[in-house]
Amino acid sequence: MTPQENLERVRAELERRETRSRFPKAKGGGFGRSPRNPLPKVNKARKAVRHAACFGKQARFCRLRRCDACGRVPTPTRPSDPHHTLTRGAGGKDDSCVSLCRRCHDLLGAIGALTFQKRFNIDFDVLVTYVRDELAKHDCLMFPESFGLGIRCHVCWAGINAEDVQP
Repeated sequence: MTPQENLERVRAELERRETRSRFPKAKGGGFGRSPRNPLPKVNKARKAVRHAACFGKQARFCRLRRCDACGRVPTPTRPSDPHHTLTRGAGGKDDSCVSLCRRCHDLLGAIGALTFQKRFNIDFDVLVTYVRDELAKHDCLMFPESFGLGIRCHVCWAGINAEDVQP
């Protein structure tokens, strides 16, 4: 085969690959899902209940606390991450959260929980009980949040009198 024939064969193969789509055509003629096979609908009530169970009071409280590993103080633009010590995929709920900054949370994901606890000399089980106790005795006036109907606590969403909040 001459170099010219080889070049023509390669060009023909490339042209054939470009015309062929990577995605199969749907029954309706376009790409993706057809009108007969739409995306599954989301049960919004079930999703809200699941979200409340995984990101409830303790998770909201952890967003306001400083990092339990390095002590970094959260800001409004960079709140702390609630780290679920028992992962949500393994059935963990809101009651097993500790507060980590984004940098420490990424590091924990990279090196693993046991290595992370040894490196920072912390125990997640002790921290979880400490956060629970701190949450139980939190002062709602420390975390005011305004919303459409008035003022409420950012952590537990209890209503607060406007006169009690100091500007």
